[in-house]
Amino acid sequence: MNPLTTPALAKLIGGLSLALLLSLGGNVFFIWHSGKKSGEAKSEAERKTLAANVAALQIDAAVTTALSKRAKEDNAALMQDLEDIAVRGRETITVYRTIAAKAPLALVCAPGKERMDAVNKGLGAK
Repeated sequence: MNPLTTPALAKLIGGLSLALLLSLGGNVFFIWHSGKKSGEAKSEAERKTLAANVAALQIDAAVTTALSKRAKEDNAALMQDLEDIAVRGRETITVYRTIAAKAPLALVCAPGKERMDAVNKGLGAK
């Protein structure tokens, strides 16, 4: 009988093969499990980063909305001011032209008291 083919040697080789397979399987499992935990940690950090970015964007959006609302209000007020200025300008021109038509100036004369009073009245002076 050949010593390499004895049942004890076959059992030893089978046992060692089984132990090697179990060891390899365990190593593969632990490598996979540690990679999974590492991935979970990375994705948790990414989630926190994204949550911080979303919070910052929400704050920016709120500020932008408030500024936009304020700008609309300011623009409406400015447009009303411009309209008031235009109306006052038209009144000033009309009053000045009326007074100027009543008393035309000679070429060498300066504006009189009535003309200057008309201009000042149109400008809002009292």
